[in-house]
Amino acid sequence: MTVPRKLPRLVRVPTKHDYIDYVFLHDLVEAHTRNLYKGYQVISAGAFRATRNSNLYLHEEESRNLLESVDSQLHNRRKGDIVRLEIQADAAPEIVDPLAEQFALRAWQIFKTPGPVNLSRLFSLAEQTPRPDLKFQAFTPRALNLSPKVTSLYEEVRRGDVLLHHPYDSYLPVVSFVESAARDPKVLSIKQTLYRTSEDSPIVRALMEAAQSKEVAVVVELKARFDEASNIRWARSLEEEGVQVFHGLVGLKTHCKLALLTRHDSDGVIRRYAHLGTGNYNPSTARFYTDLSLLTCDEELTSAVHAVFNFLTARSEQRNYKPLFVAPIDLAQHSIELIAREAQHARRRWPARIIAKVNVLLDQPVIEALYKASQAGVEIDLIVRGACALRPGVRGLSQRIRVRSVIGRFLEHSRISTSRMAGTPMFTWVAPTGCRAISMSGSRSCSQ
Repeated sequence: MTVPRKLPRLVRVPTKHDYIDYVFLHDLVEAHTRNLYKGYQVISAGAFRATRNSNLYLHEEESRNLLESVDSQLHNRRKGDIVRLEIQADAAPEIVDPLAEQFALRAWQIFKTPGPVNLSRLFSLAEQTPRPDLKFQAFTPRALNLSPKVTSLYEEVRRGDVLLHHPYDSYLPVVSFVESAARDPKVLSIKQTLYRTSEDSPIVRALMEAAQSKEVAVVVELKARFDEASNIRWARSLEEEGVQVFHGLVGLKTHCKLALLTRHDSDGVIRRYAHLGTGNYNPSTARFYTDLSLLTCDEELTSAVHAVFNFLTARSEQRNYKPLFVAPIDLAQHSIELIAREAQHARRRWPARIIAKVNVLLDQPVIEALYKASQAGVEIDLIVRGACALRPGVRGLSQRIRVRSVIGRFLEHSRISTSRMAGTPMFTWVAPTGCRAISMSGSRSCSQ
């Protein structure tokens, strides 16, 4: 029996006492199976969950229209091969065996679960339960206060780079950066990437509005996993409003978060302003994802961002995009070089230290470089949110490496690393995937 997706998986049970009780929907269905199947003898019952292969298999080189290809593949996602079956631990063989045969599963693909077969159903428990004493207090991010005598965000950025740490710092300046550009007659053009965004995105609405009076180009990544349908809708809506929409590069996923606008300022100078971030342009998730945003009009940085957009929209590839590190061109190479540099400092008995915060750590060359740095004497602290293939604390190999995961109120989404040169602190902001990377040292202070 298939239960409609819209029905809540946790049903609150009315009680006369002060307790708050819930029952799983599948237990409720099981308790009433005899009423649901009248005339049948119910031998056994059990909840199960089937996981399908949801990958999209695209032949991008042969595709004339990537959007239409992704759109057509989405219809096949629910028909993908079942690769895993989770089922109640006490489910009878009369249920397990027919399912295994029907889905062509081997024994190692069947997981008998002593608890709920889908723990994600418990996510709604906190929201449904009226217990404010057990929940975090409302969090108010810090607003960006403009400097005295400064009347606009552009003036503030001209005074110096603005680094924001979300959600501790409000995401409104990033939204305002795009919205004000859409309305400002002095802004000549806007370029932006979109990987994931909210359902009713104010940023996308602003880009549509801007297209009525200025040049707007948007790179929409159609292959953002599980957001493909949403991005297809946004791409079509943007095109209908006159925005130049690009779908990224064949064989690559556009994972960078960049915005670039060109403005004719009051002093007569035409300047570029850029936003570089680790987070998606999603005001909703920005309230509980930790991310970094850099607003700048530095000519060297904005020129590099402009070159990246030329790469994404016109396949105009350069040998490097300094001071940016761009994947897959040179990000991995430079990351390994920076690790090797710290190892060289340690061998010279200079201060050598690496602190890095990443989503996952699976790249073998990077892991091997970290091992060598540890053996050379570099102290290394890694903050890894997800999978980590590096083994820390192994004598003679990684005894100077420590790996931690931060689990708390906010989802740790930012990618950042720091290292120390001889006598000069250096700040390096990197990302493990996509072309989000920026390296800064010396006079450019970005400490928070």
